[in-house]
Amino acid sequence: MNRKEVSDEVSKRLNQQIRQAKYGKRYYISLFLLFFAIPLYVLLQFFYVYADGWSLFDLIFVFVLLAISIHGLYSELRSKTKLPIWFTVLGVITGIVVAIVLAFIFRY
Repeated sequence: MNRKEVSDEVSKRLNQQIRQAKYGKRYYISLFLLFFAIPLYVLLQFFYVYADGWSLFDLIFVFVLLAISIHGLYSELRSKTKLPIWFTVLGVITGIVVAIVLAFIFRY
């Protein structure tokens, strides 16, 4: 047995023991934005005294964060499925959030 065969055997065993990552950094950053950063920002606008409530900048900022997170999910999932179910879920969530935000903006 020469060095090449030993090296191939070692790499084969190593690959069996170490689980390969399914997704890249974009996927996890998008999930962080979608499930932590955006809801935290929205909640702080309502409950933090010094935030001064909603303005046009806040609405645009939330839409930009949503666009970044959707793009990150799309770029990671497009090679694996033809039409990810995420888009339906994200569309419904975005519609609900926009409706709530607009209701609060035009209420005052």
